Amino acid sequence: MMQSSHFWTSKIKSEECDFAFEVCELEPSKFVNSRWLYRFICIQRAGSLHNRARIWELGRCLKEILELSEPDTITIVNNPRDPVGLDWVKLPWPIKATNTDKLEQYIEGCQILYTQRVFLSSHLRQITVSCIDIEGTVYITGLKLSFDDGTSTQLGYRSRNNSSADIVDFGGFVVAAGTSGIHGLQIIDKGFDITQWFGSNKRCPQTRMLKLEGEIVGMTASFDGFKLVSLALGRPIRRKSKSTSSVFNTALWYPGLPPDNLRMKEGAWMGQSPARSRHNLLFWVWFGGPGGSYLKYLTGISITRFKGGFGGIEFHFSTDSVPITSRKLGFCDDKQGPDFAIDGAGGEYIISVYGKLAQMPYLPALTVCHEQAL
Repeated sequence: MMQSSHFWTSKIKSEECDFAFEVCELEPSKFVNSRWLYRFICIQRAGSLHNRARIWELGRCLKEILELSEPDTITIVNNPRDPVGLDWVKLPWPIKATNTDKLEQYIEGCQILYTQRVFLSSHLRQITVSCIDIEGTVYITGLKLSFDDGTSTQLGYRSRNNSSADIVDFGGFVVAAGTSGIHGLQIIDKGFDITQWFGSNKRCPQTRMLKLEGEIVGMTASFDGFKLVSLALGRPIRRKSKSTSSVFNTALWYPGLPPDNLRMKEGAWMGQSPARSRHNLLFWVWFGGPGGSYLKYLTGISITRFKGGFGGIEFHFSTDSVPITSRKLGFCDDKQGPDFAIDGAGGEYIISVYGKLAQMPYLPALTVCHEQAL
């Protein structure tokens, strides 16, 4: 089979080598040595054909964008301001990425071209999520809402890649978002487990901000040329309470969401609240592991400094079984040993952490207190 011209021609006709040809159909009889041609293409892909392969992939992405369905113009709103009479909870974006040279300036991450709004006058029974893959990055292109009365509404663009979830009692979304749009959604059905991810949550900041209590009666979505970039949910106005929203639910977490059983001390952050910042990620590391199972292996902590502040914190352990996700927070140098030691095996543990901003936008110093168990 490895000597067959048909075999090597089929390899050439596959997506692996399609960038090398302008024609769609290839016949084995047209090539004296299909095996040689296949190897030549693979070798040259990293050289003289590299740019052609890159442009071919861009063209493939453009083709998928052009194949998206047109949005439903009936629900497009000329005035994107939230209507009165409802309490609208929305992601405080379109997200903008910071310029690494000038932190006070922002670079546009995505541009809203139009906004759609729909009121849930009938029971929402199903949501269909459409996605698109652009050079390995997945985006949400649109949402189709289906109701018990047989009607449906398309928010945004519908793609060939779509999946649906049936709903009994809609409770909002868990959102994976980045600087260029919304990459993934989990649909919350009250009383049931949260659905799998529609789209992707890989390497994306995530938030529970749109996980709401009470009845949801409206939805607003904003789009650029092919993807969802902002989302809001409306609910009846309730009497104002003194309690504030939990950072656990409103922050933009990275690299993923902390588990539901994690308990946070509200108001314990320093500097600007993560819930109010435009795109300040709340990094976290579960160095103690489930139920504190990693603490007995903890041998110390080391600090990496960056531009006068903290670049990262690394936790050192006596075993390699602790995953890397529980070892490092932020950007860390590869240090051989800790800056200060902790005898985790002997029962020593951290009891408090505090710092001082010193009128700076970052934390210049941090104090960690630990104590020997009795």
